[in-house]
Amino acid sequence: MPNNLRFGLMKPDEMIAKARREMDRLAASADDQKSDHAMNAALTISHILEWIFHATKERGLEVGNRSDFLDAARSACGPLAQITDIANASKHFELTRARTDATAVGDGKLVLFQDLMLRDIEPPHMPSAGKVAGIRTIIDDDEIVGFETIVTGQRIDAPSGPTLFEVACDDALDSLIRANDSIQNDKLPEWLTTEVQRG
Repeated sequence: MPNNLRFGLMKPDEMIAKARREMDRLAASADDQKSDHAMNAALTISHILEWIFHATKERGLEVGNRSDFLDAARSACGPLAQITDIANASKHFELTRARTDATAVGDGKLVLFQDLMLRDIEPPHMPSAGKVAGIRTIIDDDEIVGFETIVTGQRIDAPSGPTLFEVACDDALDSLIRANDSIQNDKLPEWLTTEVQRG
């Protein structure tokens, strides 16, 4: 017998695990099913924040009102705001209150550059669900100066520059996991300001 209208789910950890399963399904899906799994992932990830808000209340942490809490989290994590816009547009057919400059999402590719000239030695962020389509060596004056990794997946287009949906999901989930971990330790998330706490 069900004990709630959430299929028995009770904690943010359970929704985070659900989001990871959605991302795994996206990574393993056939091309004609990718948008289904991407939409499910966006809807799940965008709602984890609501679960975290309720967890803070249950633990007795003072976080102010729901709206300010959600806005502060999305302002602190651009990828979470992008995923929320995608989820809202998917759920309501159109986006009436955009939080980001994202204009479209769909099949696409992105070129990630790794500079070997010690200017940008961080390896490119490889998404959990994107696929490496190729790696190209960049040579200048007979010297290897970097690599370009071509990754295919669901691409988010925006005037500020494209990104992969899968990378945005990974970054949003990382932010949500950190916030949930803080709350489990009876601490407020790093992005929650004193102003929001006062409500």
